[in-house]
Amino acid sequence: MKNFFIKLPYRHRVAMVILFFALLPCIFMEIIYLKNIQQEWKQAAFSDYQSDIDSSALMMSQNITGLLSKLEYVRNNSSVRSSIAQINGISLVQALDLISLQNELVGSITADNPYLELRWYPHLSVISYGSYCYTLDIFAEEFPLGRKDPSFQEIIALNEGQLLWQVRNIARGANNTGAPEMRLCLYTQMMNLNGSGCVLEFSIPIFQMLESRRSDTVPESLFAICLESDDKPVNILLDSTFTPEESEAMITHYRMTGKISGYDILSTPIPNVANGKVIFILPTSYAQKQIRPQIIAFIAITVLLLFMIISASYLTSHLLTKRIFHAINTINNDLYHIHSESPNLSFIEDDIDQISQRVRKLVQDTQEYCAKLEHYEDEALRMELELLQMRFNPHLLYNTLGAIRYQVKSPGARSSIDSLCHYYRIVLNNGHLIIKIKDEFEMIKEYLSIEKFAYHLDNIIIEFEIDEQVAQYTIIKHLLQPIVENALNHGIRPSSRDFDGILRISATSENDCICIRITDNGVGMSPEYTAKLLSAPSASVSGHGYGIYNVQQRIQVYYGKEYGLQIHSTIGEGTAVTLRIPAIPSDEIPEL
Repeated sequence: MKNFFIKLPYRHRVAMVILFFALLPCIFMEIIYLKNIQQEWKQAAFSDYQSDIDSSALMMSQNITGLLSKLEYVRNNSSVRSSIAQINGISLVQALDLISLQNELVGSITADNPYLELRWYPHLSVISYGSYCYTLDIFAEEFPLGRKDPSFQEIIALNEGQLLWQVRNIARGANNTGAPEMRLCLYTQMMNLNGSGCVLEFSIPIFQMLESRRSDTVPESLFAICLESDDKPVNILLDSTFTPEESEAMITHYRMTGKISGYDILSTPIPNVANGKVIFILPTSYAQKQIRPQIIAFIAITVLLLFMIISASYLTSHLLTKRIFHAINTINNDLYHIHSESPNLSFIEDDIDQISQRVRKLVQDTQEYCAKLEHYEDEALRMELELLQMRFNPHLLYNTLGAIRYQVKSPGARSSIDSLCHYYRIVLNNGHLIIKIKDEFEMIKEYLSIEKFAYHLDNIIIEFEIDEQVAQYTIIKHLLQPIVENALNHGIRPSSRDFDGILRISATSENDCICIRITDNGVGMSPEYTAKLLSAPSASVSGHGYGIYNVQQRIQVYYGKEYGLQIHSTIGEGTAVTLRIPAIPSDEIPEL
């Protein structure tokens, strides 16, 4: 990350620093704001459900408070108590009075709530009286296990004044007619001094508690009322998409931990009811779906704000670094020209690091230039000495070779001596460095004639192709001989082929340049080997790399680095060497 930051342009680095210090407080504030606003969005999404549980809690409070007050009223009614106490030996007249008393009492109690049901279950009675007084046997039939049912036993074991809440699926009305329905039942005991007594039951249907609900049912949700009776939980499932067992498990888990993973919980305590509570459990995905439009809008605003901050940071960075960048750009352009390079116009942002890199490169190039200059001075001195040596009486060499020629009787030897004389006349050329290309070709022809005579190379085919116009251009003397010698001695002669070797030398004009190609069908070379020939003379190239390297150096020193040699070779197929020099007519060289 540090390296990435350092490599950025100076202007971008300033912009990133400004952006960092601008975004840091913004991100912190956005996180706090989003956390708070999400709660508000959730509350708005849950408003209908919160209203439902609030109204259900209020209705439940009214129902329970009313049930408790009515229960106390019935328990304290002396007439009913007296009739229940004597129910075992009651006469017909007393039975009619009891039924009339019960009807009157129930009518007054249920006047404000027609869904309310009231029943007595005397312990000692074997006969039912009217629509509200039944035997315990009839009561026990409502339980799955009869008198042995734990819920029945729990009711029978109640003491005087002790209350018990139960949710039961039972049928009420006259003689238990009608379809069973879920009802909230409140039980207590009415005991007498003689040990007799009865179970008193108040019940209301569960659906009555849903009458005020306005919200729709949510999949995988649970709407319930939680009560406690003698520290025993009683759960009233008003609306649930789960099985009863799953619903009970979820409510139990909520009572123990206060939360359920993956669910949001709305709850309201029931007024005037100890430990009473109305809860609504719904999946977290519901809230996320409800507030998704607000989240999307918030993200869009955040992206827009981020874009504005980035733009402001870049604009500020531009204003702060405008003059610095102008100076940096000017220095870089100057360095481009110093390095003989054209400025990169597509590059907009330059950097101080680039100046440093170019200055280091400038120093390195200067050091390399000084080293090469020293080398070139040594080479110039050596060439000057050689030139002076070559200027020293060349006629002695010509006259000596001429005298030897007249002493030799072999026509082949005499022809070779003629070729050698002609060769050295061109090589020496009165000490001139530049000659015409046609003279260079003549020198190569004489050299090859001598080689064929000396080594009996009659099976080698030699082809020359040169345009007459190209022949009048100039070339540095003695450039082609090392290349031809390599092609002959290291390309064609080592070949073990049965067919004749071919050496082709051609010169053409291409785009103000002269291209001279020396090709052979010899043994060829590997790419690594050809790279070594042009890089530097060394022992790794079998002792014949110095001539090629020397030709390359002479061309680039005299004509420039854009000119030189190119080698294309394939092992077993041959080699092609292309010598590229500028097209300079002979009349532009005064010394020629």
